[in-house]
Amino acid sequence: MKNKSIILNTIFIIANIGIAANCIYYGFFWLIPDNRVSGILGAFLGFQLSHLFRFWGMANSDFETTNINKENAMKMWRYIIMIFSLAALAIQLMYINHIIESLKFFASYFLIWMIITGNFRSTIDPILETLTVYSEDEDVRRKTQRFSGKFTFFSGIIGVILVAVLPQNVSIYIAGCLFFVSTIFPEFYAKYLFKKKFA
Repeated sequence: MKNKSIILNTIFIIANIGIAANCIYYGFFWLIPDNRVSGILGAFLGFQLSHLFRFWGMANSDFETTNINKENAMKMWRYIIMIFSLAALAIQLMYINHIIESLKFFASYFLIWMIITGNFRSTIDPILETLTVYSEDEDVRRKTQRFSGKFTFFSGIIGVILVAVLPQNVSIYIAGCLFFVSTIFPEFYAKYLFKKKFA
């Protein structure tokens, strides 16, 4: 079990070092003339950093879960981040080597992330998932978290369908809008629940 953990952590570290190296080497030094690809490399790095900071924050908090304990939740989150880190590195390399050029792959990565994490987030307490004051009430917080998870999950599915049938030049905007809406809309839902309960 210990050896397995060491192997997984090593893979995780190598993948994220590779993502950062690609961004710095190819993006920062402008070795790729295509600004779109340089932007994609940077976006992957920023996204990965947000994953790592969230994982670190969860590891150092006392969040609760609805149907799994914290140890299992952290293990599941680690696997999710590791898989998406490897996927991000692979997609980076394919863009760098011009194996793929369509923005649909880039957009699909984020949408699939929304589907997977949306399902997962509905099981954990949102201590680190929201900053709204309305979620200070425990009942409002838990209902908002479940809603947020489901909303993110179905937004991801809708996004994947739209990206598959619409032109590639709008795919990144679809992914960005759905990602933004799935982050902001639960805040309004929390406000609605809070006012409904205490009005």
